Amino acid sequence: ANDFRKMTGAGLAFLTIPRSYYGTLTAKWLSKVAEIEMAEAEKYTEALKKAGLVDLTNIMSMDATPAKVAAALPAGTPASIVDWCLKGRYSNMYALLGDHIGEATYLKVLQNNILVDVL
Repeated sequence: ANDFRKMTGAGLAFLTIPRSYYGTLTAKWLSKVAEIEMAEAEKYTEALKKAGLVDLTNIMSMDATPAKVAAALPAGTPASIVDWCLKGRYSNMYALLGDHIGEATYLKVLQNNILVDVL
């Protein structure tokens, strides 16, 4: 709906939902989902903050790409860690919906400020 409104200038404006609603990338979350030690997860999240891909409130940039994340992480970081870091953009929704929807759909939900409610 928001994409349509931006393209055409017609339509309704919706509530802006804070990005933290959708998810954050914390060392605690990364350690749990990637099944790695907390110290290792902290190393990865700090590297992403230093590169400007994660802000001080643990929000991952919507401009993050696999290439940008891999470049910011230490050499030799497994591809699975890159994937988990990117999922941090929508970690809360992923906890609810898992792989039932794909990354492109998750990102559209974020971009369009769609409220997700699971019964």
